Amino acid sequence: MNDDHLPEDIFLSNRLILTVVIIRDKFSCVTTVVQINEAIQRKLDEDIKVGRFNAEIRDLIAFWATEIREIGYEEYIKSPLANSLKDHKLKGSRENERAIELNERGGRLVYKYYKNKITVKVIKITADHDYN
Repeated sequence: MNDDHLPEDIFLSNRLILTVVIIRDKFSCVTTVVQINEAIQRKLDEDIKVGRFNAEIRDLIAFWATEIREIGYEEYIKSPLANSLKDHKLKGSRENERAIELNERGGRLVYKYYKNKITVKVIKITADHDYN
């Protein structure tokens, strides 16, 4: 670990149990936090257990968080990863939120970026394209 990063993701038995990723921007020393709460983690575990997602989805989500940690949110949103995950703004009641595509079956991770708090908060992980 170098001075540009604070603690890494926490893993337990190959399960991402708590994702509080702290990021320090190399240029401005601003800290960004990526949060996934326990309820969302439990729902993801259940979705994997019943086959709505394969276990590799955890790796994809961890990689997404790592990309933000490595380059910061403002650079991530312009990155090839954001493009490949089809990161996009949502509309209607989710107007201030964004989503990434987790798989070809419609799985999505919905999140919100709080610029004033410099926080990315995961709101929902769904196995289908249902944003409700």
